[in-house]
Amino acid sequence: MAHTSKWEPIGAALEPIVSGGLPNEKAKLALCREISDRNIRILQHLAEEAELPAKTHEGLLNEARVFPADIDWGRSRPSRRCPAFANSRLIVHPNSLLAVVYDVKNLISRKVYLLEVCIDDVMTVFGTSGIAAEFNTETATDNRSPTAATKTNKGAKSRGIGLAIDALWPNGIPDGLATADQIPAICVWLTDEKLSIPNVRTIQRVLQKRRLEAAKA
Repeated sequence: MAHTSKWEPIGAALEPIVSGGLPNEKAKLALCREISDRNIRILQHLAEEAELPAKTHEGLLNEARVFPADIDWGRSRPSRRCPAFANSRLIVHPNSLLAVVYDVKNLISRKVYLLEVCIDDVMTVFGTSGIAAEFNTETATDNRSPTAATKTNKGAKSRGIGLAIDALWPNGIPDGLATADQIPAICVWLTDEKLSIPNVRTIQRVLQKRRLEAAKA
């Protein structure tokens, strides 16, 4: 069976590093350094806009480095335009990824609504034991089994997504609204309500469940 990497919002990935003993600002700097050195993989989720489709881009752009100030840690997305992210307005080289995919040779800027990092890489770089415990239990003092705590975390995140869906679309999700547009709206609502931002796959699963329930109704 092929190994599947686990991805989490970058803000969530910071928490176990801090719990492992690094002060918050040093943890941000260390995480950014490892991402910039390509030791920790990062995903940029790009929203659909104009004639450009929604897209997930793995890695940083233009061999650029990323710094703590470039990231909105609470919302797990870029805080400003940065050459490392696809929301930076820059001249695209004809042979670059964006030019090849979108056939452009001029200025391009994308809306990056979520940054995720590979937790497998984070655990490898910063120490498997402490970080694994943090992601598999609800709190450091939780006496329940890791499996039970993980299920509780997933259930809480799913309930949060459900609340977002009900608040955003009380009459049901519009048929013409693409999933790529629904996910950013849910992420923004969860951030405004100070709730955890789940990974994209969790949001997709809840949306799929809602669609199936609506079809049966």
